[in-house]
Amino acid sequence: MRNKTIKRMLTAVLAGTMIVGSALTVSASTTQTSAGTSQAVEDAEEVVSGSGSTSTITVAARAAYTKSSVVINGVAVKSTIGGVFIAPNVNGVAVTTPLADVNAAFGITAGQKATIMVLEANTKNSPMACATADAAAAGLNGTVVAVLNVEFGVKENGRYTDLADNGATATMAVGLPTGADTNAQYKVLCIKKGGAVTVLDDVDADAATVSFNFVGGKAAYALVKMN
Repeated sequence: MRNKTIKRMLTAVLAGTMIVGSALTVSASTTQTSAGTSQAVEDAEEVVSGSGSTSTITVAARAAYTKSSVVINGVAVKSTIGGVFIAPNVNGVAVTTPLADVNAAFGITAGQKATIMVLEANTKNSPMACATADAAAAGLNGTVVAVLNVEFGVKENGRYTDLADNGATATMAVGLPTGADTNAQYKVLCIKKGGAVTVLDDVDADAATVSFNFVGGKAAYALVKMN
């Protein structure tokens, strides 16, 4: 049952983020997008079930799946919200807002459980989100170092539902990729369906991490090094 629920979440978030930025990249290949979705779901299912091949992709995804924590100022901070975390090229991902505060901000009731899906984006599984991120970063004189597809919602009676983007936010911390410039300033681009982009500040003081406020539902978040 858990595998089936996670598969539905993966399929939904991948399908949703494929069309992020569609206003800017309407010529993206449907065939390529479908193939990217299928492969990403298959890799993630292997991680969740613990089965499948031991290919490089699967091993990397398996390692990232357990990495729902980030070291901030020397302290390992575990995510307050559970779900699926597949982001092998960043050094951990965690929601840092206390769970009680998340529930209060988003109106999550006693019968619901906050659930998050974080999937690293690339030009195969999310070509339009990545293209939008690159274009927006260039406009800021910045360079994209990572893009994460995020879907935030609730599970209730075994069913998953996206939360609405109604102004409520929670904070997510992401460890910068290995080799990233820790002396640089970073911004985060929130990219919504249709290509709407919002520039967010890094709200923590650790040079090796970027923390930002995310919203309910589906969005892509690009970490941008300012040049």
